[in-house]
Amino acid sequence: MGERDLKRILAWSTVGALGLMVMLIGHGTKEAAEAVAYTIVAHALYKGALFMTAGSIDHAMGTRDALKLGNLRRHIPTLALPAILASLSLAGIPIFAGFIKKELALAAFDPATGLPFLIAIIISAISGIIVAMTLTHRIFFQSQAEEAELHHAPTPGLWIPPLILAILGLLVGALCLPIGEQFIQYVATTIHGSEVKNHIALWHGFKLPLFLSIGAIVTGFILNPFWPRIRTALENLPKTITLEGSFRALNQLTNQTAVGITTFYERRSVRDHMILNFGAFLVILGVVAIQNPLTLALPGGPGILFHEVVLLLFAALAAIVVLFIRNRLGAVAVLGIVGVAMAITYVTFSAPDLALTQILIDVLTVVLFVLIFAKLPRFKDTLTKNQKLTNAVVSVVFGSAMTFLMLAVLSAPQLPSINHYFAETSYTLGQGLNVVNVIIVDYRALDTMGEITVLCLAALGVHTLLRLKVKPGGTKQ
Repeated sequence: MGERDLKRILAWSTVGALGLMVMLIGHGTKEAAEAVAYTIVAHALYKGALFMTAGSIDHAMGTRDALKLGNLRRHIPTLALPAILASLSLAGIPIFAGFIKKELALAAFDPATGLPFLIAIIISAISGIIVAMTLTHRIFFQSQAEEAELHHAPTPGLWIPPLILAILGLLVGALCLPIGEQFIQYVATTIHGSEVKNHIALWHGFKLPLFLSIGAIVTGFILNPFWPRIRTALENLPKTITLEGSFRALNQLTNQTAVGITTFYERRSVRDHMILNFGAFLVILGVVAIQNPLTLALPGGPGILFHEVVLLLFAALAAIVVLFIRNRLGAVAVLGIVGVAMAITYVTFSAPDLALTQILIDVLTVVLFVLIFAKLPRFKDTLTKNQKLTNAVVSVVFGSAMTFLMLAVLSAPQLPSINHYFAETSYTLGQGLNVVNVIIVDYRALDTMGEITVLCLAALGVHTLLRLKVKPGGTKQ
């Protein structure tokens, strides 16, 4: 209502219609799905006609400014009928498709629980009345202080197409043409996910939607004479308060927030990065656990064997020793013990491919660390007691959370195994005798390519670091 350009008025009206459809889809009921489907039909008919009419008016009069268009019934009478019929449908006047659309939308919400939605629909209907009166009565039947002159009358190709759409909007509403099976029922069923039976009719009895619809129409006609004042008031609002200004301000705020978060995160130390990442993971895990309580249970099967206990003690002891080592290379070497213990554990569970991958990763990691650490200064303990305490708390909490998560995963119902499928199809489909190779190369080709890509990127990063030279002045080359 704050616009004066015909196409901008129609464009904002379209934004409102899209918002209505999204709101109905989000409601999720069969009635709402049916209202969405019918809104698509009704909106296409009257808005298509009105957009073409606005374009024809611009073509004939040389302007789309509603304040400069008047007495168009004398200048371009051929466009009056399609504009009036389409505007009546936009306004939701009975016997038009727009009226049924509005009735279905109002009927989709229960007044007891959907009052805000009903208010939004009623406000949309009231503004639709004012827009329709602007597009018809004001520019076709009223005189303006400064009226544009007719450039040339529109040809039949400019007024017949909108007239056809406007008449269809009348017939679809008045006669309830049987378009349900062909479109509305199919769309409504697709949106809702289950079969939706049509309830489209011009008359649904004296029910609440009818009274709400009549109230919106009456209110719109009462407010219509005040449109110039409403438009002027809206036009004089600060840009940040208008819809368009609010969108731009929100977009700018979003960008500034993103830059602020990135700056806050990227300028911190690796330790802070890890704490933030672990904390975010724990928050997400906590929210999921509250919504879906985790069932914890120890995995079944045979008991723990002696060699598994030995490997477990080796890995745990190595992880603890790392905390007391003050040499980077020594810490990396001791961490390698943890990796080797895990690899041997995989072998004991008949997973040589995982063991080989683990060993390769450990060897590569140790080599990369040695190459990098050779360029770093000597290790210094610069952490305060509070920072060390924080590290300990974060480590214990995160480790405990991962332990509980693994126990929850092991206690969850397991899907049927696909081992037999791989064994049966690796030769016939993958043309390979080694099942593991076929899984890695064929069944998990994209996953394998992703792993190779990650390793290549890591190698390029290390290569860049090794070739990085610092001049005496502190600049990098």
